Amino acid sequence: MRCNGVIASIAIDVTTAGRRAARMIVHDRAFQRLSPGTLLLQEWIRAASAEGIATFDLLAPAYAYKDDWADAGVAVGDYAGGFGWAGRAYASLYLACLRQRLKAALQALHHLVARTRASWPVRPAGKTTGRAS
Repeated sequence: MRCNGVIASIAIDVTTAGRRAARMIVHDRAFQRLSPGTLLLQEWIRAASAEGIATFDLLAPAYAYKDDWADAGVAVGDYAGGFGWAGRAYASLYLACLRQRLKAALQALHHLVARTRASWPVRPAGKTTGRAS
């Protein structure tokens, strides 16, 4: 999707046998206030319907915004096992416990940085404060 000739959002999907799997949707933060991701998703779904696509799958992971667009959900799980001690440790510790906690911590950090950054003073480019020596 473009805005005044500039790419505002991009979507990647796989379509086969009347089913479209929405692999990825990203947007340029410069257009954040215009909700380009939401606008693109709306157009993506509309186009799929016009093309006769019977199923539009938003895929995992389960983000809250997907519930606004979905009429059903499917449980998805990870299954892993290791052949050696390192693989078993990875499967039991990282996949079972650490991954979700690290993901939640990174999301919280992202929101904290965004809130903090919004209150930072903005200086015009090329201008500095203080005295020159």
